[in-house]
Amino acid sequence: MHFLQSIETSFQIQSVGHGRIKFQTSNEKFLVPHATGHLRVVNEQISSNDAYFSIKFINRPFCIFKCDFGHIGYRNKQSRILECNKALSTLFSLEEPHDGTHSEGIIYLKGLENSTISIKIIPVFLFFTLGSDGVYWEILNDLSICVNGCEPSKFALELCPSHSRVVIKAPNGMYLRAEQNGSIQATCQNSRQATQWEF
Repeated sequence: MHFLQSIETSFQIQSVGHGRIKFQTSNEKFLVPHATGHLRVVNEQISSNDAYFSIKFINRPFCIFKCDFGHIGYRNKQSRILECNKALSTLFSLEEPHDGTHSEGIIYLKGLENSTISIKIIPVFLFFTLGSDGVYWEILNDLSICVNGCEPSKFALELCPSHSRVVIKAPNGMYLRAEQNGSIQATCQNSRQATQWEF
């Protein structure tokens, strides 16, 4: 069976922040949910929260983040500070808050128990290190990110226009920026200037 793709049937997903997106059709109209559960097309620019869709990562309880400089991982075996220039992938878990803030796109990023696992993909082996002792990501005084929090911190993932990439918004309202030297800091005010992470 072959399906024809047409410009008339395509749409663009646009992030509007706070874990919400909107759908724009190729003819500049917007898809909005109707009270009956159906979708309808409207001509005007939408601004009501009722017209936005929430994103939930239901099939990603675990996540690996990678940027142009490498994978996110620990600075060294004695440090829980995260850096972005690692060759090995570090596996983190995504947790949804149970206080209703998941509708704002809030997630908790958590390390897993220390160990290394291997996944066999013929003909190679992939190795992942797991996060650190079940503690949460948090921001340090110098705005770097550390996996040391006993209490969860509110991070948010926002989809980027490029495929399979997100920007990460930290609890201080700033986005994460990665540098070639490995440092990751929550210093970016604008999502367009923030580092885009493959996940």
